[in-house]
Amino acid sequence: ISPYGTTNAPMLLSALSVTNILIDLTFSKPLDDSSTNTSNYAITGGAVIQGATLEPVERRGIALAMAPMTGGIYTLTLNAIVDMTPAQTPIATNTTAQIVIPSIVVKANNTTNLNLSLSWIGGVVPTNSDIAQWDSTVVGANVTSLGDDLSWSGILILNPGGNVTINGTNTLTLGQKGIDMSASTRLLTLNCPVVLGASQVWNITNTQTLKTDTITGTGGITKNGAGIWQLASPAGASTYS
Repeated sequence: ISPYGTTNAPMLLSALSVTNILIDLTFSKPLDDSSTNTSNYAITGGAVIQGATLEPVERRGIALAMAPMTGGIYTLTLNAIVDMTPAQTPIATNTTAQIVIPSIVVKANNTTNLNLSLSWIGGVVPTNSDIAQWDSTVVGANVTSLGDDLSWSGILILNPGGNVTINGTNTLTLGQKGIDMSASTRLLTLNCPVVLGASQVWNITNTQTLKTDTITGTGGITKNGAGIWQLASPAGASTYS
């Protein structure tokens, strides 16, 4: 094995939307400088790639700067990306990846079960490609129930009029957007089983607390922020890998 890795062709290991203007790509081996050529990348849905930056140390990561994208599922196609070996081995022709840009669905000012359209502004229940948001639309403390097994890309708590509590015996599956309380003015309590659908970040500002019940799933959690994450379940009841 050379300093540039094996003689195998580079492969795309992951493609994640960090925000609606940034896509992070991870590859199996170091890439040549030409990997920053935006003509190597094409994306559906009218999205515009404005630039590509190669991570300078391991050279296995590419950050794609995007014009703002609306919520939806996009297909990214890669071509002519080569490794650092003298042979400059290329990636497989027309390598593709799905890019999910979550839409934000805002909680309405009521305590209607979260599986019902009346519970959300616009009458659309969030799905696994959406972020469920609590903001000043909710004018007081908000205690509600799942009503059914639900799957969201993430939860965003901003400035509702009171603390937010989600109850239920059904499961709430959270995707890669996790829980964002980085700008939260209120506490969030999840009195329901949480399933991790992907590795994710839970960001809790230093003035707030997140309380959770049982956690299962196949993803991992990275906690950011100086806020408190309180596990309400007995020791050992929350497990994930």
